[in-house]
Amino acid sequence: MCQGSFLGSLYQVASDLHANKLVLSSLLDKGERILVNSGFGELTHLSNRVVQSQHSDWGNVVIKLAASTKHKACLYQEAIFLNEFHSPYWPSYCDYFSSNGIDILVTKHLNGTPLSKLLSQGVFKSSWIKEIEKSVSMLHSKAMIHGDLKPSNILITHDGGAKLIDFGSVQLIGCERANSRFASYTPTYAHPNVINSKGVVSIQDDWYNLGRMFLNATEQASSDADVNVNVNVPSYRSEEHTSELQSRGLISYA
Repeated sequence: MCQGSFLGSLYQVASDLHANKLVLSSLLDKGERILVNSGFGELTHLSNRVVQSQHSDWGNVVIKLAASTKHKACLYQEAIFLNEFHSPYWPSYCDYFSSNGIDILVTKHLNGTPLSKLLSQGVFKSSWIKEIEKSVSMLHSKAMIHGDLKPSNILITHDGGAKLIDFGSVQLIGCERANSRFASYTPTYAHPNVINSKGVVSIQDDWYNLGRMFLNATEQASSDADVNVNVNVPSYRSEEHTSELQSRGLISYA
């Protein structure tokens, strides 16, 4: 590539990043005005599209904002799921509404620390695996999969329990993947069939995610973390990752 083309590409990337930041900033600014006018208290930014606040009726809440077609579709999907299915393993639905071109989902705040934050600190306990599997199994009992299980979508509570968040990728088990309007997943953890939109939605999609996640977690954890013990792994986890975990002495079959 010639220097001019290379510099042009860099300029385009920089311009796109700047434009994206402006869009997100505008979304948050507009969203904040809507929320303040809707009776929400002081707002704390959790991410580009998520804020935390207080409400007179619901107490401590988490609020998600969406402006693009894809983000609105995922947010609506999450709202439908949370409104229909209730469990202590995921957030409680409060409200869903639209204002000035922005869709807004309000849920009860869950106490816990993102697994991603704990891993960044070199912390991973094998006891968490069973707790995470319990929360995922509860979801599967509703004939649904999460669709995007990863450390940032799992909260670890003070007593070592696990809760799931971010249900924008939730899908009904048995549906054809090719019929999905929007694909929302994280390539690092996703099953090849998910990436290639092949076959039907299956609980294997989630267990594959967890298999990859647990492998990465044990690799990221510090040497003195509680990972060098046997833990039970359901026989339905993908054979590839189960075998790899077992070969490293980290798991045994249930």
